[in-house]
Amino acid sequence: MNKFKNAAIKILQKHSKPLHYKEITEKALEEGLLETDGATPEASMNAQISVEIKNDRDNSRFLRVSPGTYTINPKYTTEEIDKEVQKEEEEEQQQEEIKIESGFVGKGGEHLVCSELLFRGYNASIMSVDVGVDIVATKENSLYGVQVKTANLNNYATYVFDVRKVSFQRHSFGNIFYAFVLKDI
Repeated sequence: MNKFKNAAIKILQKHSKPLHYKEITEKALEEGLLETDGATPEASMNAQISVEIKNDRDNSRFLRVSPGTYTINPKYTTEEIDKEVQKEEEEEQQQEEIKIESGFVGKGGEHLVCSELLFRGYNASIMSVDVGVDIVATKENSLYGVQVKTANLNNYATYVFDVRKVSFQRHSFGNIFYAFVLKDI
């Protein structure tokens, strides 16, 4: 999944001749196939193509014909490359959708834990500014802080949580608890 490589493939297919990476990048930007905020998109293009050639060797979709100049590997048909590019673009779009939804999933997990605490007789509230404590709850004159971690089920049928050691050391009062919310997609 790489916008630079996919843009390079489309440019090389369109022009049917070897091009220098600077020319590939320029044409990809002009044609709207590539959008980047980076300061050196040409260097990124060259690096991405070079890494694929280095890693995939004969199976790379690219072929270096001279320093910095590339063409499509003649081993592949246009249909094979188009199919692979389409698959990569679909996977990239799915990843972007998951990233967009992750903020909603996290907030949903906080609301789920808060409602469970309320049903169990705690006076609980979600913090408007979250610096390590997502929910503050009280019960019988005791104060509790709750950090909520929410994760979606991934492609490997596992849940991955990002909890760093510093999170456990951040607060000085002892009633900090972690709640882990598992969500099936």
